[in-house]
Amino acid sequence: MVQSQFSHYFVAGMALFLVHRFGLSDELVAILGLCIANAVFRGTGFAAAVANRYHTTLHPGVVVAVIVAIFAVMTLVATGATRRFARP
Repeated sequence: MVQSQFSHYFVAGMALFLVHRFGLSDELVAILGLCIANAVFRGTGFAAAVANRYHTTLHPGVVVAVIVAIFAVMTLVATGATRRFARP
């Protein structure tokens, strides 16, 4: 709450660790949903500020897709769905 610009990534990491350790629960899904919503909100705002500063265009859809993809991959790792790709 104090550093809301980047705290959602830290909180999501902690929640994904708990998912990895104990499995999915309604509370963790809610926390991850709030984290991804804040990440998308902050990410699109930051992208707009960067685009404005450097006089360029950053498509918000691409920014959202990248953020969602990162969260999706990390969720797959936390739930063990990528375990078959691991090497001993």
